[in-house]
Amino acid sequence: MKKRLIAIVSIIISLFISVGMFSGCNLITTNGERDNEQVIATVNIGNEGYEADKIIKKDVMNAYYNYGYYYQYYNGYTAAQTFDMIINNLINSRIYLQTAMKEMEENNTVADSSKEKWDITRYLNDEELTDAEYETKKYMNDLIDSYADEEKKEDKKDTLAETVRTVPTDAKNAEKEELTTEEKKEYKVDKGEDGTERKKFYNKTLKLLKDNGLLGESVTDIVDSDYYRDVLKSNRESRLLTKYDESLTLAERKAVKFESLAEKYADMYNDQKNNYTGNEKTFSEALSSATAKNPVVYNPYDGSYGYVFNLLLGADDAQKALIEQLKHDADYNKNRNAILADTIVKDLRSTWIKSGYDFDGTYFTGDYTFAKDAANSLKFYGETEKIKEETDDASAEYKVKSVTEFTVDEFFAEMDRYLGITGAENTNNVNDAVYRKAVVASGVVTEYQAKINELLFAFSTDDGSLNTYKGYVIAPKPDLDGKETYVEEFAKAGRELLAMGGNSYVVVSSDYGYHVMFYSEVLSASSNYETLTAYLNHLTGENKTEAEWKEYYENEIVAKWDDADTNDFLYVLANVYGKVSDKVTEKKNGISDKYLYDTAKVVKYEKAYADLIAG
Repeated sequence: MKKRLIAIVSIIISLFISVGMFSGCNLITTNGERDNEQVIATVNIGNEGYEADKIIKKDVMNAYYNYGYYYQYYNGYTAAQTFDMIINNLINSRIYLQTAMKEMEENNTVADSSKEKWDITRYLNDEELTDAEYETKKYMNDLIDSYADEEKKEDKKDTLAETVRTVPTDAKNAEKEELTTEEKKEYKVDKGEDGTERKKFYNKTLKLLKDNGLLGESVTDIVDSDYYRDVLKSNRESRLLTKYDESLTLAERKAVKFESLAEKYADMYNDQKNNYTGNEKTFSEALSSATAKNPVVYNPYDGSYGYVFNLLLGADDAQKALIEQLKHDADYNKNRNAILADTIVKDLRSTWIKSGYDFDGTYFTGDYTFAKDAANSLKFYGETEKIKEETDDASAEYKVKSVTEFTVDEFFAEMDRYLGITGAENTNNVNDAVYRKAVVASGVVTEYQAKINELLFAFSTDDGSLNTYKGYVIAPKPDLDGKETYVEEFAKAGRELLAMGGNSYVVVSSDYGYHVMFYSEVLSASSNYETLTAYLNHLTGENKTEAEWKEYYENEIVAKWDDADTNDFLYVLANVYGKVSDKVTEKKNGISDKYLYDTAKVVKYEKAYADLIAG
């Protein structure tokens, strides 16, 4: 089944509830449509003149088939627990909706005061109303398209017989470019001309609605149907709930002050100072687990601790078997290097294309590239073919015809070209584990860290090298017991690389393959950033005062939160220590608690859904 049909499956399930198509667990009674119209709860938080919202049995069943069944059959919920959760969710949505209207009335922030009080269109502006209607029409077109997809034969993308390559953290496909408000107003449900395929599928959709009592009397246009009105109402309510969430979130964001972040940072610094002083092992472990949200900002030790990125060109099983036979060979490094010289290097991102991730035929785009400048993205090394053109609703689709195979030295040559590095050389000592070096000054490679990550995701066979903070930690000496944390060749080359600095790299062989090690960062004994201002200046190379950073935070982070750089440390810090989402959830829970169990505001008719809970 095509992914596009998933939505229609949910729709059809909810439509067929009324005719008892599903059996088992006594979920559907024989009373048909009348049973599904039973009121199972009413909600009115006390808004004067507001007619109580009614939650009917069909609402509960729709929610069950959308998500509730998952909790029952996969999370071990009983029928009673499942339906209790669903009913409370539906009640809470009405509580939040009514609260949003109430607060907008009290704060005099309604969008159109000419509209009748408690009419949802009173609380949404023209753009929001247009969005809701556009989404409804698009939804209807998707419903019609689903019939077309069932009959239309198309070239299919490659099927996956392999594990999908790891993707960057939180990567998701980009949405199609947003239409303007005027374009959305002009958007229509495509009913098709008489005699066309589109008209046939449109008529099938009308029949589906009619057969399930969702069309209405003498209705021939889907936009006049009862179902269209229900979906439009739902989209408008969803938009208002989103608007309310955004207002709560904005209020909490504004409450996160720069001074409180500075205090939280100072606490973190002092905790590290207390924990790391005299305990080098704890310090080393902290470096390994550090993240952008929890960096190491205190280093009391001499010697160069640091980070290196590891791009592993892994040996295959046959090579590993041959290397295992060399364990006692006097020319071990030489013979191992000879075996590894046959390594074939391929772009491992072909599964991204097969999975439909953002790709333009040459480069990965959106969340699947690290470079801010598209010119610094890494192309896909292989041949692809477009099998589906881009449409207003969907991106183009491609299939992979072939993937380029590089020898080791061909790969290094292409890698140097991409990075813009010259002067890299293979070593002449065949007995040395180090195979290649490039001593490169800092700043030579544009978007250095972004380009390294592009290479890692494309070619590294070491999954542990992906989505790391700054790479692997290299200590200035082996562990206290004299043992290396990593294989000896890697650890030794890592210390050499930290001394090289800049944009340098070292290629070293081990039993696992070739490690292409890129310089990341060195922490010296002077890397103690006692204040937030000091750390921000370290990160950015700026020399701003605390007042200047406060102004930056208020103008560039708080005021532009949705468009702010999510990698900005102040943005990260505000999210972590501000606990904005937690506070919004806490506030909404307080609203729910205020009304959910108030029987004067929320009335449940348990007999109407007793058969559901009985299972």
